[in-house]
Amino acid sequence: MVSKQKLLGLLVAGGCSLLMAQSALATVWTDSYNASNGYANAGEGISTITFDDWGYTGPNGTTAKSFTVAGTAGFDATRVGQNQHVVTLRPDYLTPDPAYDIVQDLTGFPTFPNANMDGSANFYKWGYTSPGYDRPTTQAQRDAYLAGDYSSSTHVGSQFNNMQIDLDGNYSVAKENMNFGYYRDFTYLDSTDPDAVPTDYKQNINFQPYAASDATGWCGSVLADHPATTEEAIAGQLKFDFAFDVYLFGSFSSTNIAPEFEMRSYGTLDVNVWIGGELQSFSSDAVINNTSPDNTERWDVDPDYANLVSFHGAGVLPDGVWLSADSWNADGSHKTRLTLDGTEVWDFTVVPEGTEGAQFHANAFAGRAWILRADGIRLLDWYDPSYDTAAVPEPASMLLIGSGLAGLLGFSRKRRK
Repeated sequence: MVSKQKLLGLLVAGGCSLLMAQSALATVWTDSYNASNGYANAGEGISTITFDDWGYTGPNGTTAKSFTVAGTAGFDATRVGQNQHVVTLRPDYLTPDPAYDIVQDLTGFPTFPNANMDGSANFYKWGYTSPGYDRPTTQAQRDAYLAGDYSSSTHVGSQFNNMQIDLDGNYSVAKENMNFGYYRDFTYLDSTDPDAVPTDYKQNINFQPYAASDATGWCGSVLADHPATTEEAIAGQLKFDFAFDVYLFGSFSSTNIAPEFEMRSYGTLDVNVWIGGELQSFSSDAVINNTSPDNTERWDVDPDYANLVSFHGAGVLPDGVWLSADSWNADGSHKTRLTLDGTEVWDFTVVPEGTEGAQFHANAFAGRAWILRADGIRLLDWYDPSYDTAAVPEPASMLLIGSGLAGLLGFSRKRRK
């Protein structure tokens, strides 16, 4: 079936879908990091992160730097059109990112030259593989994942539940519905060795991410013929504050806070950020939902990759952030909440400098840059029947065969060993 969007020169992108513009009109968005905007450790006017949007825009032509659908006031809870959940998966080592020379954190030894970075995070000179569930290999396993049962997996991933999308394409994901895995290992695969086997190495620094605010954004699935489609490429983006608790050799060390983290399932990221005399330089490419990572034509649908996606985001840790007065209890201890898996995390709110009662929280890892990547599967829980323009079976009968979107990351305090 050829969709009406394709006939009009439109397309869709990862866990949500995107409107296609001519690739010649691609925009490269640049964020700069220096002392004037709170990044004293990130170079003076020469540290940047760029995002190439591949010439694609969201519903109503919404651009990569807008997280509300153009012409709307944002997410409308009275007009929800879809509800889905996304979980991260173990990497398949096919994402077409450049290889990178990783070193063991803290000690610098051993080294991991030409490392395949699929499903992994660059953080400073170090690497960490994003937690992910085993990839479903049977329909029964896909059905279980759709029902929220991951007991068949030998690995634990990250979950993003109750992801609501309104009829205009605006996203809303509550922070309580984002549950992140623990970043502990780097799975090394030498990209230059055809006989290499992925090998897990335990890092000395471990991270527990967690969301600190609700996520907003847009999802391009509203541009598709049907939200359950596996015949169109779809993508989207989210923005939220997140934090990560750092553990050194298993003991809690510090909480680091990254405001306004941007995660997308399309585009190319390039990080070039100085910290002292060292240049942190790495890049990544998303793999759009329903497309193959091996395909040079990014938006061509491949049935072998139906509902699978690779997403990414990048940033630099600022010197610190201002937090609301109610981020602390009366005795000065952190106000806390529990995540879905029972992990206790700091329940804080980032506020502008000058807010009454606000306190400054310094980041121990200020100036460190990162790219976070994850492979994922999107699972559609419910949709408004009015979307049914392409005679697609009800999701209860098709059980969505799993679906792909985007992922994320974050970090916490009470931690598993």
